[in-house]
Amino acid sequence: MPKLSKKLTDSVARTLPAPVTGYVIYWCPVDAGLGLRVTGKGARSWIMERRVNGDTVRRTLGKASGPASIGSDAARKLKIDISSELQQGVDRAT
Repeated sequence: MPKLSKKLTDSVARTLPAPVTGYVIYWCPVDAGLGLRVTGKGARSWIMERRVNGDTVRRTLGKASGPASIGSDAARKLKIDISSELQQGVDRAT
């Protein structure tokens, strides 16, 4: 996985390169657990990852580009909310 040297922001998210195939995740070096998934077709989504009861849990927070996209600040707030819920045993995905 590529390493970022600066905080993952909206402007940084727009400039990160897409892979030829599949997807790549760029993790924020400042905000642990927050990442941007970029697909080979150019789709960009904010994601979060954390450990819960010994298992790694990854969730999509929202689109980072296009219609109905959310910004990096909104993604950070969602990451905190969802992370807290997961810690309490609440999982929106199930």
